[in-house]
Amino acid sequence: MTFTMPLVALLGAMFGFITGNIFGSPWIGFVLGAAVGAALA
Repeated sequence: MTFTMPLVALLGAMFGFITGNIFGSPWIGFVLGAAVGAALA
């Protein structure tokens, strides 16, 4: 669990960063992705 939490948060942040690039706001997507990743972890 201790190992998977940062991993899931990192994957969520990467996904949010890619999604943010599509919408033209990479940093907003990065923050949202990190928040979603932390919530799922």
